Amino acid sequence: MDGPEFIRQIGRSWEFFKQLTLDRTLIWKASLPVDEDFRRVALAPESFYAEIYRVGLSRSSYNFLLSDYSYFQFSWDSDAAWKLAYFPNPWIAGVPDA
Repeated sequence: MDGPEFIRQIGRSWEFFKQLTLDRTLIWKASLPVDEDFRRVALAPESFYAEIYRVGLSRSSYNFLLSDYSYFQFSWDSDAAWKLAYFPNPWIAGVPDA
């Protein structure tokens, strides 16, 4: 897969959620740029899931947000480094340590 195809697939994913009427906000229809603040919190061993989730949500560090405030992060670069992440809303999904 190359960059343009990756972007097309993000768009197709967004359209899928729109058809299911689960869509809320599309922020990035391309590979998500690295957010150093999000990364710092996400990689800190003392961080709980709810804190990581809140930082991503508050900084709009996602490609798109669903109606239940869960969000997706998609990143890809030419060195074949992938990040495909789903962050469910911890207060709806019952995530431990929320």
